[in-house]
Amino acid sequence: MRLSDPELHDLAAFFARRFDLRLRTLETSAPPGLEAAWQDQIRARMEAGTLTALLAQARHRYPDDTNLRDVVELLHEPDRSANRVVALLLGGVATAAALFVGTVLVGALGVSLALRAPAVESPAHIAVALAVVETGAPVAPERAVARPVEGRCAGMAGEVVGYWYAGEQAPGAMATLERMVNVRADYPSRDNGWDARAHIRCVLHPGDRVRVSEAPVRVDGGRYWVPLVAGDLLAGDSV
Repeated sequence: MRLSDPELHDLAAFFARRFDLRLRTLETSAPPGLEAAWQDQIRARMEAGTLTALLAQARHRYPDDTNLRDVVELLHEPDRSANRVVALLLGGVATAAALFVGTVLVGALGVSLALRAPAVESPAHIAVALAVVETGAPVAPERAVARPVEGRCAGMAGEVVGYWYAGEQAPGAMATLERMVNVRADYPSRDNGWDARAHIRCVLHPGDRVRVSEAPVRVDGGRYWVPLVAGDLLAGDSV
């Protein structure tokens, strides 16, 4: 997934209002520099090809957050406009419903909304163009740089490097690997067509001790995939 700079900034601002860099809900207002840190993390995940996995992880962890769901679905839309104009083509839906959907999507991104007159081709076809306008130039906070974690499964501190397959039983807080396991960029989900062979980020070896700092993801069929956060690989051969 590739984002334009405005989309990246919007997503970082949205995440910074809700989560810390490990996707934990903020108990207070966002600390200085968090939005800039999210920009760095989203840009790094985009370059590494793991941004989709981050969005899927957020949706899985907070399934009742409808604004988060709508933002993720909007970013997955292949025809979203790079110039910040989002076209929603709604077949057989009342105008009021179309405006409600637009309000939810734009409100979730924290931007203002300018509605163009809908171009109605037929009673069953309503086209609503939503022009998303930035609310104002953000003030750049002091940039907080995440600490890199080096080694076999390297990444930025707090970053989910990938997901490893655990089978029918979810591991506890610590796991010792009995076999070689691939750490993949994503776990099977509806968003990726249930693909269980995503890009391999690194490999866990027999005897590796791995901390489970993120909740395992249960997929259809009752199997578990475990997020591997940078730094979770504690000991093993050539850690």
